[in-house]
Order: sequence, then structure tokens, then C-alpha cells
Amino acid sequence: MRLSYYLSSMLHLFVVLSTFCLSALFIALSFAPQLRFFCYEFLSERADDLTYIGTAIGVYGLLLLLVFSFLYRKSYITLKMKACEIKIDESLIKSYVQEYWRKALQNPKAQIQIVIHADSHIEVVAPLEDVDFQDDQMILQLERELGQLLAQRLGYQKKFLLTLGH
Repeated sequence: MRLSYYLSSMLHLFVVLSTFCLSALFIALSFAPQLRFFCYEFLSERADDLTYIGTAIGVYGLLLLLVFSFLYRKSYITLKMKACEIKIDESLIKSYVQEYWRKALQNPKAQIQIVIHADSHIEVVAPLEDVDFQDDQMILQLERELGQLLAQRLGYQKKFLLTLGH
């Protein structure tokens, strides 16, 4: 799995927990007059600190915007041809490989993942339960046919990784 998926999940968890904490604070304010009085006194005595709090929240929002846009950008692979370079979207590669994988294993629900590494290498990640490890010839055939598929449909000539895992 890509690191961005983990970072995205952690960031979402942090945002959700922050929202729940803010919600709990406002619910507590409605039931605790002492807490309301403390908050009122704090805010009225330190009005200039509110600028810093507002700035900090604004910077936090800007950072969230930047991180989310960075995490959800599309992933492309760049292939160099004789006359030009082309960029191929990860979802196109996934659709080709997933269609092949489902037909080859005769499992219409089989799911795969595609990871494009920084050096433009493709990694195909498939679940362990889809492949019979006792049949070495089947694994070699799947790998060979996937390589041919990537070469014929996309012009991808580099080696790729076939990872069988969870």
C-alpha cells in the first residue's frame, strides 16, 4: 500500500476526533455554568489572543487543504516513446490488469491494486487467496501474460512487480 493511504487515514481520524472534541466542549458548555463563565472570562480578558487562535486555526485549515490535495493527486506513469513522452493514468492500468486478472482466475470479484513507484515501475498487488501457490506454472503464466498485456496495450517495456499479499 502507498504511504499516502496511511497518512490520509491518520489525518481523517485526527479531523474526526477534533470534531468530536469540539462537539463535546459545546455540549459541556450547555450543562456547566462554571465552564461557560471560565470561557467567557478567558475570552474577554485576552481579546488579543483571539487573533493568534484565529490565525492558528486558519493555518491549520490551509495545511489540511494542502495535505489533502497532495494526497489525492492522480498517479501517472511516464512512458518514453521515440518522438514523445506519454503519461498514463493509474486507473487505466488498473482497469486493464483487473480485467485480465478476473478472466485468468475466473473470479469476477477478484480485486487488485496498482502502485506506481517513483522510478516509473508498476507493481501489481493481488490477494493471496486468488492464486494457488502449489501451481508454479500458473504463477509464471500469469506473470508472463501480464507482462505481455502491459507491453501490447500500453507499450510498457520495463519489468514490473507482481506482489501476492493481503
